[in-house]
Amino acid sequence: MWIFLWIILSLFVLGIFGWQSWILWEQKKAWKAFARKNGMEYEPRRSLDSAIVRGTIGGFRMTLFSDSKQTNDIRRERYVSVIEFELGDGMPTGAAIGTSDMKPFIDTLSFTQNLTPDYEKWTGGYVARTRDREALRLYLTQPRLDALVGLFGMNNASVLYFFDELDCVLHIETIDPLRDPEKLDRIINRIVRAVNVLAIPNMSRKDERSPVPPGEASSPVPDAGQDSEGGQV
Repeated sequence: MWIFLWIILSLFVLGIFGWQSWILWEQKKAWKAFARKNGMEYEPRRSLDSAIVRGTIGGFRMTLFSDSKQTNDIRRERYVSVIEFELGDGMPTGAAIGTSDMKPFIDTLSFTQNLTPDYEKWTGGYVARTRDREALRLYLTQPRLDALVGLFGMNNASVLYFFDELDCVLHIETIDPLRDPEKLDRIINRIVRAVNVLAIPNMSRKDERSPVPPGEASSPVPDAGQDSEGGQV
């Protein structure tokens, strides 16, 4: 009896391992194709580790990698695909803006002023915290709010937009392993459109860190924050 149960358990564990290995293999294949297509660096790493993609796309530095997250269920952890874009420097103030699941991290930061934008699509679950509420309010123009909320609406994704006068990073996590090359292309293109709206022109120049004038806004990009599938990841 015990031998039979041991065999069943072993087959179950082997099945999970085999399925995870297959997903990882497909992910690496898709990420390698994406890196090659866009002239980016592809680091395969060890056979049981996720790859890393680094490079520039749409004029912005991007990194694609996997990370583990602690969970409260029996698995204890889960793996997420992480997409990070570096938007440069020169932001008018420091702030962290994100979806509700990013709130525990935002709570650890030194930003103490909350902001609720006057924007009909802004839900109570979104978080915007800063050290200068008025500077952030001026930065969050209608096109930028459209782009941000479009990213916040991505399926199975957690989004954090973090910046200060020195750095500016858009951090997106998804439980999707992103193993479909065409879907990966659509997602990255969608993010690039949003990033072009969020970025301050010439923001990498250190002499342009002044607060955003009231009328300043990046030109709206058609369907920024939305892809051909109605905004679904």
